[in-house]
Amino acid sequence: LLIRAEEVERAVTEKTRAIIPVHYAGAACDLQALHAVAEKHSVTLIEDAAHAIGTTFGDSRIGSGGTALFSFHPIKNITTGEGGMLCTDDGELAKNVKELRFHGLGVDAFDRKQQGRSAQAEVLQPGYKYNLTDISAALGLEQLKKVNSFNQKRAELAALYLEKLAGIDEIVPLSKPDYDFQHSWHLFIVRLDTKKAGISRDTFMEELKKLNIGTGLHFKAVHTQKYYRETLELQSGVLPNTEWNSERICSLPLFPAMEEEDVLSVVESIKEVLKK
Repeated sequence: LLIRAEEVERAVTEKTRAIIPVHYAGAACDLQALHAVAEKHSVTLIEDAAHAIGTTFGDSRIGSGGTALFSFHPIKNITTGEGGMLCTDDGELAKNVKELRFHGLGVDAFDRKQQGRSAQAEVLQPGYKYNLTDISAALGLEQLKKVNSFNQKRAELAALYLEKLAGIDEIVPLSKPDYDFQHSWHLFIVRLDTKKAGISRDTFMEELKKLNIGTGLHFKAVHTQKYYRETLELQSGVLPNTEWNSERICSLPLFPAMEEEDVLSVVESIKEVLKK
């Protein structure tokens, strides 16, 4: 479920201002190919790295170059309680975002107090109140120290899932790209073959819930949501592959505190639902 550069190439027009690939579930998009398209058309590439804390493409971590946005929501691989982070090597963009995040002020409180500047800062442009709190930042710094161990545990659990689900024909995990990358396993997503299973994805999730197995839906396709259906007047079938997956994807439990027996319990519950 990763965007392909050739699909982007076909979609670019003179109106295109940005390409926003999503490193979905923690797998890296093919950034080399996407950067080539962006450079060819002089279009900005902004990586949606909300799922990709610790993901690598080749030898580089996502966010170490270019412009990428991370999420620190409580369900992410590390958290600050809420909020997120912009990483960019574009100095002008970084300066602009720093101003916009805190009322459009030219300097923040730290600068004014610690750097000997005037207590009165000037508003340089209309801004927002989007700054991360110091308490959240402190939590995030401690979480960051653990990200490698968290992701290693996620990878071990994902490998066990893949092994144990391999013989269940109704369950189709996402495939991995064939280029060099390291998965951060933010989510473990499978598709339910609804024809073989004889039930819908929603019924499948409901039956697992009865067995005390919580699952998630990440995500229902954007253009099928009420607001976009009504505002853009999009009909079903406009994005057939997206819609096919949207009706079948299901996120299985995956978090570092899980143990091997938890994965085995999930798999046994899946077998029980499908057998019934």
